[in-house]
Amino acid sequence: MEIEFGNRLSLITGDNGVGKSFLLDVAWWALTRTWPSSGRQSIPREDARKATIETTVKGQSSKSTVRKISYDFSKQTWVQPQARPQMPGLVIYAQVDGSFSVWDPARNYWQEEGQNRPAAFLFDSRQVWTGLEDHGQWRCNGLYRDWASWQREDNQSYKSLKVALEALSPPQEKLRPGLLQRISTEDSQDYPSIHMPYGIDVPLIHASAAIRRIVALAYLLIWAWNEHLLASAKRKQKPAPRVIFLIDEVEAHLHPAWQRRILPSILRLVETMTSSTTKPSIQLIASTHSPLVCVSLEPVFDPEKDVLLDLDLDPANGVRIEQVPFTKRGTGESWLLGPNFDLKTTYSEGAESELAVAAQLVERELSVPGSVKKAEFQTQDAKLRDHLPEIDSFWVRWRRVGEKRGWLK
Repeated sequence: MEIEFGNRLSLITGDNGVGKSFLLDVAWWALTRTWPSSGRQSIPREDARKATIETTVKGQSSKSTVRKISYDFSKQTWVQPQARPQMPGLVIYAQVDGSFSVWDPARNYWQEEGQNRPAAFLFDSRQVWTGLEDHGQWRCNGLYRDWASWQREDNQSYKSLKVALEALSPPQEKLRPGLLQRISTEDSQDYPSIHMPYGIDVPLIHASAAIRRIVALAYLLIWAWNEHLLASAKRKQKPAPRVIFLIDEVEAHLHPAWQRRILPSILRLVETMTSSTTKPSIQLIASTHSPLVCVSLEPVFDPEKDVLLDLDLDPANGVRIEQVPFTKRGTGESWLLGPNFDLKTTYSEGAESELAVAAQLVERELSVPGSVKKAEFQTQDAKLRDHLPEIDSFWVRWRRVGEKRGWLK
């Protein structure tokens, strides 16, 4: 399998289990030489005698580095070369289970003697909120403590957070920070809250899954970029010229109205979150199951720097990936019926089945009048009434045949 991602945006579609998360894991590994969580390295299939991954990554100097890595079956690992790796930029990976991975060229790149640099910052779904500790050092304070500290100080990070929340808000409802709250007499921690449209400040610990995912995404973006700028300044280095953002199932937990705007919102936010003096280029790679995410890209998709990729089962080779020409389809239903989702209809399974039978009866009767019996037609008519609304367009054809034969009144 060979994949070439877009310079700005790559959207991956495909059925469950065909490898969308696998591709994002390998993309993260190609960029950072680490796997997104311990014990989760991608491994060859059982019948493989040899396995290789070849990657081409463009570094800070815009020079491409080609690496061909083989799997060592005796050591059960991918054997990395000892040479210095390329520096692709700041890499952030939002996984569908709420975990995040961050690789910062100012804090994770190349272990020198006497240094204690982690290979990457790997957050599980809890550590995003409560903090990441490593050998007695707090690598990240976590969303609860950082947000509370930023809000008390009303500093630039808090202002950036408010901008990010507004940018990622659902339609007709702006995400705004509420007052800091204590949630228990036994807990002395101040918890951030979200001001809901019905006038109540809800602590984030009790917020919905959708709000928690978007809030965590906004926080990790701001935290990763701000920490990168601080570390770069201390090392007297220029900030990274590129931010690469990987997102698995970008629509997870979101209402359809929110799905229809989330990806363009993320793209605009990442492009504007940096300071006016430091403007890195952006590369966004995301997977989705949602036709509404595809619809949302129609006004912003640029074929010169964006690609639409689709994974499909292939009887001969298992799975194949194809770059699909991006065509404006207008509606979510049109996308569902297109090559990225491959649905035959958008009806329920029962309605689709009964419509197929009814269509065959209509065609049979029209081609050979009298070949359909009254009882057969009326039985199918009753089944259609159980599945179709009165306004469905199929009734026009169906009733024309039934009324012509006198089977329907």
